Amino acid sequence: MKVIINAKDFKNITERTAVVCAKKSAFISLEGLFLTANKDTQEITVKASNAETYAEVHMRAEIAEGGNAFIKCSDLKRLYNVTGEITLTAKEQFIRVRNSKKQSEVCTHEAEEIVFPSIVSDKVFSADKTEMLDTLATLSCYLPDNDHRPVLTGFNVASTKNSSRIISCDGYRVGRRKVEWNIQDGLNITIPGRIVKELAKVSANKCTENIDVFTDNKYIWFVGKDFTYTAHLLTGTYPDVEKIIDEAMPHGFTTNATSLCSIAKEYMGIVKGTNMPMFVWYLNTGKLIAAVATNDNYRTADVVEATVENIPKDFRHAFNPAYIKDATAIFGKKDVRVKFDVSRRFSPWKFSGEDGYEVLVLPVNPKHATIIESLEKFVKSL
Repeated sequence: MKVIINAKDFKNITERTAVVCAKKSAFISLEGLFLTANKDTQEITVKASNAETYAEVHMRAEIAEGGNAFIKCSDLKRLYNVTGEITLTAKEQFIRVRNSKKQSEVCTHEAEEIVFPSIVSDKVFSADKTEMLDTLATLSCYLPDNDHRPVLTGFNVASTKNSSRIISCDGYRVGRRKVEWNIQDGLNITIPGRIVKELAKVSANKCTENIDVFTDNKYIWFVGKDFTYTAHLLTGTYPDVEKIIDEAMPHGFTTNATSLCSIAKEYMGIVKGTNMPMFVWYLNTGKLIAAVATNDNYRTADVVEATVENIPKDFRHAFNPAYIKDATAIFGKKDVRVKFDVSRRFSPWKFSGEDGYEVLVLPVNPKHATIIESLEKFVKSL
């Protein structure tokens, strides 16, 4: 194999693929990259897998001699010190890169080539790359790191005649975004949460504007101009959390998302290391107040500038401030609508705004009666 390529392009194509490599495995094939140089097409292709996800990236290059080689990901950096236009060769047991002034080489290894799943289905939808990646990254904060139900560690993608949406849920919060990606009617799949960082890295190029998505009952394929990224679908029935999001919630308020997010972020620092929640009161005076207290009698309260809808006076709810921060951060500097049902003692709050995002957050049941009583008096003095 003999390939003439720019060093930056070589680094780009190998780093993007290496993101899926296993750091340590009993099978050396999962710890490295398979390089293929095709003289007929004048393309170099790099493949890698960790047995759960698969990445394949290809690029135009000057192929003087075709061939194949395998390199461990841990050896890649040793080849990146040769810059400019480089010549990549693989002969006998070595892979060498060189320019007119410098050369480096590492050992290649015998590795059994991995069989990649072939696309055997029609396209189920296509989406703008940036929008897709941003949506997955935004909703990923509502995924649990671990769960006894593996299906909850992924994104549920579904479509009906009326709408298409993506949902994530960690048992305490639900994130949903309604999208207009022309998703195939009747589709209902759950894709693993781990794909977020890997897909973002594999698709990191300037030539791909849209990503085409294919799926069968076992795999999902994301296809761009110069890459294919494949992942196993998660099995199991995703819980019907949408019925909770779509429940009628007649009470609420509208406020600036950044303002409420800043308050929640401040309160996170105040109650760090404790289990104290943040409270939201609607007082007889017509003020909406956010407040927090600590076990050592520190208290602080903020007026929340908001347009109130049907909230009865002296209403109070308590939340984990981190959940409020995450829910409001999605909407940036725009307004966010918060809806709930005061007839339910522990009604969830639904946050919604532009771009089709909705977040459902469950309240907490505060158990510090003395502190709450003292905080309430403090709040009513504001």
